[in-house]
Parts: sequence; structure tokens; C-alpha cells
Amino acid sequence: MNAVPCHGGAGVELVVNWGLGVDSTAYMVRMLEAPAAHGVDLSRTMVLHELTGDEWPASRAHAEQYVLPLLREHRVRLVQVARASRSLDITVMDDSRQPQRIIERGPWALWDEYESGGTVPQQGGIRLCSLHAKGEVGDALIAQEIGDRPFRQVMGFNADEAGRSRRDEAASKDPLRQGVYPLIDWGWGRERCEAFLYERFGVRWEKSYCLLLFPGLDGRHGRASGPDARPPGHRGTGAAPGVHVGQP
Repeated sequence: MNAVPCHGGAGVELVVNWGLGVDSTAYMVRMLEAPAAHGVDLSRTMVLHELTGDEWPASRAHAEQYVLPLLREHRVRLVQVARASRSLDITVMDDSRQPQRIIERGPWALWDEYESGGTVPQQGGIRLCSLHAKGEVGDALIAQEIGDRPFRQVMGFNADEAGRSRRDEAASKDPLRQGVYPLIDWGWGRERCEAFLYERFGVRWEKSYCLLLFPGLDGRHGRASGPDARPPGHRGTGAAPGVHVGQP
């Protein structure tokens, strides 16, 4: 799909981060059952999906089959944004209140980041790869969309991750931003989120994570390990000799 211009965020008051995983999806599905009861005006809400280019195919398939119909029904605006290059330039891949599919990747994916820097994914500490592919991209879009107006941002941290909410608050550099952590407020941990989505859709929803972190899980996800585990659309031939592991 060709990149598209933003529709403009003159009325955006609430940004919902959606990584396609179990936690943020559980929040969205429950919130859409009664938006007003959760203090949400859908006409002023923007759901933000930051493309890494390396999400599990099952995550995209479940999102398209079960969540996109709800967004279309309620005419919720979904913006799918990605890095345009190694720099902080961003590209809006889709911006719609009638989204038809989850875009697989943008011009610059996580694998491109790893190959250009000669690193492999981090599995501990501060995950700079996630910061580059998601946090910085989302912040750039919000700045472009909302400017100097106050806004709330829903983060899908579950009740088992209270520490992440505290770190998010401490790391926020925008005085106009209010972080919102509804799953923690509801007391919904990972198991409760999984159970809710299973009860609703009859499928086991995955946590959002980069498939490059777990190339050996071929039996569960139908993907081979090793070079064949690279994401669809990968253009490279592998890391060069002397590849080093990113330090936490």
C-alpha cells in the first residue's frame, strides 16, 4: 500500500497505542463495548499502530479478523505508521476509519536496523530496537498530529507490569501528555486479558513481540529457525562477519 497523508488531528484528545498483542487488544475490545463508560469519545480518539515489520503473522491475522471489524463498526480512526528510513522521518502507511488490513511493514523495518548496525535483537535491559521502531515513531506522529495541545495516551501495560507504567511516566518528556494505564486500574493481568479475548473470540491471543527474538519457535508459529525465520519482505542476506550483540 502506498503511504498516505495524515487526516489531521485537530480533534484528537485520546491516543491508544495498539501493538496487536493480547494486552492492548483486550483493552480496546472491552472499551469498545461501552466507550462512554470508559471516558472515551471515539470521534476524538486515534488508535496508533507502529509498524516494526517483524510481527508474527498470527498477530496480524487475528487483528484483521477480529479487531478491524470492530474499528470499522465504531468508525474508530486507525493510523498505521512506520519509520521511513534510518533517520527519524516517518511514513503514514494507512489512516482510516474503515481499515481493511494490518500493513505488514513500512520502508524501514527492525531487520533493516539490525543489518545496518550489525546487531541482533536485544532480549533484556532497555530495548533500544523497540524505542526506535515504536516509541520514537509514535512520538513523532503525535507531535505532528496534536502539536501543543494536551492529550491522554493509553498504554497497554497489564496489572502485572506496574513498574512499566512508572517508568513510562518518568520517561515522558511531554508536559502536555497524560499517560493512562486502564488495565492496571482494572486489575487485569496477563491471564485475565488472555481469558477475556478467548471468551470473546475463541482464540489464544499472543503477546506482542518481534518474531526475530524467537526464531526457534517454528513449531508453534509455522516458521523455520535460522535464515528462513527472517520476516517476509526481508531484503538482506544476513549479518556480516563480526556481528555483535546489542548490549542491554
